[in-house]
Amino acid sequence: MPILSLAWFFVLGETAKAADIIWDNSQVRVISSYFEINHWDRLIIKPGTIIKFNRGGYIMAFGNIIAQGSADQPIIFTSIKDDRAGGDTNGDGSATSPAMGDWGYISIGGVGNRVIMDYVEIHYAGGSDSGLGRQWQYMRPTTFFSITSYGEPLPLKLKEINITHSSLVNNFGSISFSGDAIFKISDSNLYNDINCPLPTSSDWTWQPANLRCNNLSLSKGSGTAIEAPRVYWGHPDGPTTFDDYKKGVVKGTKAYFNVNYIPFLIEPWPSDKTGPVQSAPDPVILVPGIMGSWNISGRW
Repeated sequence: MPILSLAWFFVLGETAKAADIIWDNSQVRVISSYFEINHWDRLIIKPGTIIKFNRGGYIMAFGNIIAQGSADQPIIFTSIKDDRAGGDTNGDGSATSPAMGDWGYISIGGVGNRVIMDYVEIHYAGGSDSGLGRQWQYMRPTTFFSITSYGEPLPLKLKEINITHSSLVNNFGSISFSGDAIFKISDSNLYNDINCPLPTSSDWTWQPANLRCNNLSLSKGSGTAIEAPRVYWGHPDGPTTFDDYKKGVVKGTKAYFNVNYIPFLIEPWPSDKTGPVQSAPDPVILVPGIMGSWNISGRW
């Protein structure tokens, strides 16, 4: 088979050339190292497409991404070891199983870019690889979804990222920002399981005790507030806020700064049950002969 044909099955580390790059569900897409989208390009991902990443693999987007799946055919970004999505792509049977940090991240750069993700799943990301062939190769947790304005001219033309009907579950690190951007996520899941699949390989620089399930976060130090209504944060009481942290209270995914998270889902999406749950008001007891109301002065 010609090399050019193979490149559509295994993305070996290339910079996209076409103005519109279209990925469909005709085969599992495997990113062995990285895939880069030029600033004049647009990556369109069709429903049911499965994208798998080798260790340290990532997408660097300077152009737009339009990933619109459906309830029956979600778009899945996952580990090469994930046999539940697209089968045994790495051909090792049951010898390996996916874990958080199996692959790198999705990074969004470029002036004024738009990213639309609807019915998308992202699993097992957030692992940084020091680089193949280095003498002291290692792995460590990192951000799994980053938005950067590094090197862009002022005044910034804000990027816009809109994630809906999606599940971002069991990933290391955070959704991080370098510079401002419009970021919206709704009707989605953003959490790690309590018993999340942690990596066990000896080449991780963090000791197993420090590889934790509860390190996921979504925060923004300044700029445009993150809009995150109707998100399930992994806990029926919502995310862990900075006030919670100061009080020693642990709930769901950390949402410390600049996040509008109310109302939140109290059960995993696609549930539509929202909180915060209000306690029931005290019952009013009506005694015969006494007016059953409370006037503005606070007296009967």
